[in-house]
Amino acid sequence: MAAGLHKYLQDLESKAQRQVPGYRREQVIEQVNRGRPASLSTSTVGDWMAKGRTPRDFPTLWAFVEALHRAITVGQDPPPAWWKQERSKCEGLWEAALELRRAAGGLAPAVNEEQHARSVRHYLRAVEQAAASHPYPGVLPGSPLPPLRQVHVRRRVTTPARPGTGDQERCRPAEEVLATEGRVVLLLGGPGAGKSSFLRTSLIALAEQWTSGAGTGSVPVYVPAHFLTREGVLGEQLAQAVRSQIKGRDCLPPPASFFAGPPLPGGRWLILVDGLDEIPDAAERIDVLRRLASLPGDRYELLVASRPLPEEQLSELGPADHVERFELVPFDPRQLPDFARSWMTAAGVGDPERAVATLLAQAVRPPLDRLATNPLLATIMCQLHAHNVDSPLPASRYGIYQHYADLLVDHLDGRLHNRMDSPLVERLAGHPGLLLQLRGRLLGALDELALLHMRQDVPAALESLIERVADLRPHTLRGEDWHSVVTDLLHATGLVTVRGTRIDFLHQTIAEFLAARYVAADADLSKSAFRQLFGSRWLRPLRLRKGGGESSYGRMLVAAWLASPRRPRALLDVLRRLAARDGTVGRVAELAGDGASLPQEIRDLARRRCHRTATTTLSPAEMTLIESLGGGPSIELQKQLTSRRIRAARMLVNLGDERGRSLLDMITLDTTLPAVVRFDVARTLGRQEGERAGDLLETLARDTEVTGDHRVLAARQLALMAPSTGPLPNRRGVDLLELLAGDITLHILNRVAAAAALHRYDGERGRDLHDAAIRDLDLFARDTGADGRARVASAVWLADVRHPGAVNLLASLVRDRTLRRTHRRRAERRLAELGVLQAEGTQARRCRRVRSQSESGSRW
Repeated sequence: MAAGLHKYLQDLESKAQRQVPGYRREQVIEQVNRGRPASLSTSTVGDWMAKGRTPRDFPTLWAFVEALHRAITVGQDPPPAWWKQERSKCEGLWEAALELRRAAGGLAPAVNEEQHARSVRHYLRAVEQAAASHPYPGVLPGSPLPPLRQVHVRRRVTTPARPGTGDQERCRPAEEVLATEGRVVLLLGGPGAGKSSFLRTSLIALAEQWTSGAGTGSVPVYVPAHFLTREGVLGEQLAQAVRSQIKGRDCLPPPASFFAGPPLPGGRWLILVDGLDEIPDAAERIDVLRRLASLPGDRYELLVASRPLPEEQLSELGPADHVERFELVPFDPRQLPDFARSWMTAAGVGDPERAVATLLAQAVRPPLDRLATNPLLATIMCQLHAHNVDSPLPASRYGIYQHYADLLVDHLDGRLHNRMDSPLVERLAGHPGLLLQLRGRLLGALDELALLHMRQDVPAALESLIERVADLRPHTLRGEDWHSVVTDLLHATGLVTVRGTRIDFLHQTIAEFLAARYVAADADLSKSAFRQLFGSRWLRPLRLRKGGGESSYGRMLVAAWLASPRRPRALLDVLRRLAARDGTVGRVAELAGDGASLPQEIRDLARRRCHRTATTTLSPAEMTLIESLGGGPSIELQKQLTSRRIRAARMLVNLGDERGRSLLDMITLDTTLPAVVRFDVARTLGRQEGERAGDLLETLARDTEVTGDHRVLAARQLALMAPSTGPLPNRRGVDLLELLAGDITLHILNRVAAAAALHRYDGERGRDLHDAAIRDLDLFARDTGADGRARVASAVWLADVRHPGAVNLLASLVRDRTLRRTHRRRAERRLAELGVLQAEGTQARRCRRVRSQSESGSRW
């Protein structure tokens, strides 16, 4: 029997012996045999317990286990969900034991299809448990952990508008990413945005559905992107990734052939690729993307999570209309109280409500108000606050990571003092000071390893790390025991995980902090990094890793220098130059938003530059150019200017200048801007200034001076915007759609568009208005006195909603010689799309075919 099931049974019976007075195994077996056709013998149970033999069938095993549980829980009455969980756990251990016995040749091969289905269930249970027990980044090792989904706040994603398609950016629950119809899905988010947590909670949810018998769709498999750079075919890479996740668990790792075909008849694998951006070499990353894009769609679906990368790389996944793209929205500040409450409760804080209140009081002030919208930073802030409720939180991104690193060291020292409950570490008790010396060497080595990680030069780290501390190993300790001691200590740091020979940092941003701190403490490393970061001209973007855009590591490194007395001498000169230019002041504003220790003179310089940009509509050169062309600024130019002003106003907010918020209000309320520009402003504001954007959209939707098209568009966009409270759709937008659908002063096409959107978002409220609008549209399309273009557009709309008689109506418009030829051709093309006529041939032949089909009845 596998060690897991054997130990489970022994532990359960030991618990019964301790808690049940006069416990006897024979009595439990007698209870099991009551009413059963086949009896369970004491010798069979003895073989299970003493010899570790695997039970032949699960119902008999569960009958015995259930009887033990009932004896232990007399008077407690566990709920049905508890029994279901225990049964599932026991069945998983039993199936694992069967698989291991079969692999060892102790069982005849099962029927192939039945064996594969069992292997899939076994695999799903294993990866579900591995994902649920994965260490949380930003949490002290050994701390009581709530279930991942308890502290994983429900996230929202946006679907960016696609240029030229007419689609609008919309906000939706992140769970809808899993329900998308696209075979390839790309999920983007910044550092610490919660991409990995979302993938793991998705894996847990999907695995639970399948193991409970309610699974539909695809079977998930989680793979860190770096596994896809290894040699071998996809099946081998996936198998290696899964083995690393379930290593040390009582289950049989799946072979490469397990992932080569479909998981179940007619099913597909959903490959959850995490950390695409962490593949350091751009060419290697592109190669991975190309191979993923070429996978057969009948066997694989893809959900790829990454930090933003250059478009020329992401486009390798496929054309825009084949890849569903989503972006994780930052934490809504209104989600922070519940999130903090979960962590304060889990940490055992004496007065959780007081702790939450004092945390929120600090989190509303800049820059913490912005930093707290990042899930990883919010988690670390909760850990720091729970450790000392009366101590103020650090006021910068770098300071938060620095305090957290110090807390990890203090926590590790405390665990070492208490022997970490590890017998291997206990063996070193006879060597005073050795553990602390080993701790110091390992932490220093991890800082250096983090820098190698940033430089894209990561060795197979564990063995080299053990070699670096080999001189500390006592002669009385065997090599394998020393290996275990080092591994235990590495896990206890709370910075890394160890899988096989590989050391992985718990989070990319933690590695960035360690590397930045290490570089900032060394003058030679700082000199070299400064040249890489800024170049000889000092105006290169803040980035170090290829393709990473405005690098998180670059900002972390500058913040480390600003906090260090050993900063590069030219640093402040560079920052002054960046602050004085329109094209680069944004990098200084980003540093200010992170809470970096920028000198006041540089802040003031950046503020003046941003304020000038935010209050300037057109530069003198632009005005001269426009006047020389004899016209006013175009809509596109006004959009660009307004977007530039909004960016500058947001930079002012990051720089701690209250004029930034006033300027944002002024821009959103500027009625001299064309409606299309004001709508674009609302969409630009939507991500970070939700309330402001919502107010602007409502103003647009109610403004009778604005065209009907834009009023309906504004109401639809508001309906898709995350509301202050409650689920999507946003009730403000839905109410406005109802108002517009019934407004007889609007053109019928606008009213129908509003009614259709209302019907989609709220079927009960929209049904009657939608039906009435369709009837009016039908009458309008038949009105020979109405505008011909609008009549054809109405008939096309009716065809799109499958209105009875739409084909007859389109046919009559094709024959109507009073209409312009371009309008008749549009009706003709729509009929061709419906399959009613061919798109080529003479007008007479087309019309004869339309007439004959019209006389025989409608298509619907």
